This record gives sequence, C-alpha cells and structure tokens, in this order.
Amino acid sequence: MNYLKIYYNLIQKAKEKSRTKDSSALEFHHIIPKSLGGSNEGDNLVALTFREHYMAHLLLARITNTKQMLDALNIIGNTKKCKINSYLYEVNRIKRINLMIGRKHSLETITKMKIKANNRSDEYKLKQSIAHKGKVTSDKTKQKLSDINKNRTKDCYCKYCKKYFDKQSYGRYHDKKCLKHPEFRSDLRSFKKKKKLTEEQKQNISNATKKQTKFKCKYCDMITTKGNINRWHNENCKYKKEKQ
Repeated sequence: MNYLKIYYNLIQKAKEKSRTKDSSALEFHHIIPKSLGGSNEGDNLVALTFREHYMAHLLLARITNTKQMLDALNIIGNTKKCKINSYLYEVNRIKRINLMIGRKHSLETITKMKIKANNRSDEYKLKQSIAHKGKVTSDKTKQKLSDINKNRTKDCYCKYCKKYFDKQSYGRYHDKKCLKHPEFRSDLRSFKKKKKLTEEQKQNISNATKKQTKFKCKYCDMITTKGNINRWHNENCKYKKEKQ
C-alpha cells in the first residue's frame, strides 16, 4: 500500500476546502513534521478535522517508522478529542520498543543529560527524597538484582585494582574513579572539605551505621561494617603482608 500517496491526497483535499482555524473542531497540522525539517510557515500548515489529523499522523508513522512519529501518534491518539483503540496502541508501542533496542545515545545527548542531572533544583531533590523515604526493598527484589549482577559478563579490566568487572560497575567505580587511582584520594579529600553536613545528617549517618551488622578483619582484627570490610580490610588490608 502506498501510504505516501494516500497522505498527500488527504492533505490536498483538505487544502482545496480552504479552511481557516476559526472552528474549534479543526487543528493545524505540519505537512512536513518539524522533526523531519518542517517549519511553522503557512505553506507547511493545513487545517484538519480531528479524524483527519489522526489519520495524517497514522500515515506518517507508517511512512517514516521513526520514534518521533510513533510518539506523536500515541500523544494525538490519547487526547480527550480522539481515543486510539487498543489494537493500534499495542502495534505502535511494539514498533517503538523495537526501534529502541540497541539504540545508543550520542555524545551530545549524554552531555545534555549530565548537565540536566547536575542542575536539578532543591525542590526536585526534596520531592525525590520524600518519595523514596521509608521504602523497603523486598528479599525477592534483592535476589532478582543479585541474579542479574551475577550473570553479567566481566570483560572490563581495571589496571589500578587489577580485577575484571562488568561494563556498568567498571564505568561507575573504576578506571579514573577507582579507589586505588593515585589522584582519587586527593580529589576525595578536597571534595569532603567543600561538602558540609548538617547536624541532623551526621546523626542520621551515625544511627544508620550503628544498626549495620559488624564484621571482623582476619588480618588486623578490626571490627567494622560490611562496606568497610570489603573495601579496606580482609584481602585489601594493609597488614595482610605482615600476617603472611
């Protein structure tokens, strides 16, 4: 089926009717979508009825098969004026998911996302804090996360701690961010000097640490939390060579 021909026939018929946007039952439509290089000029706009507007976006989604057009179709098909049926919604959602599989963000997009994340307002941070406060992760969820982590392929080698890690852990905690990186400790000290905790935050940290299960280091006999044991003691203990 020639969707492009049907689309331009629909637009041509609407243009021939010489409609104006006086009626509340009409909507302006970009003939060439803005995401595909279209403009807001009069030559690129046409007044369509709600049904025609929906059909135009349905045809554009079939013609281009892009994420932007499928998103536009889902938006226009779920307004009060026009409701998309369940079959078409499912078809469009599956197409969009298939388009996203294996898709990688460009360096420009990643930079924009980082800037946005670093410039979040205090109001947003407070909302997130309230939303997650008191949430308890169930044992079932913990087990699922554990299984996912175990099945990850460890093919990234960190030259500072001399171990292999999965791609996610390597990018987050190793290479230049590795605890054994020569510049890491100086950067950490300067960061801690700038960061000032309130008395309430200090008390919360203290209370949380007291509730944690303690473990004993087999080399220096230090009793501390699980995180410190794994990071600074046992196999990473500075007294390991002396004991051996």
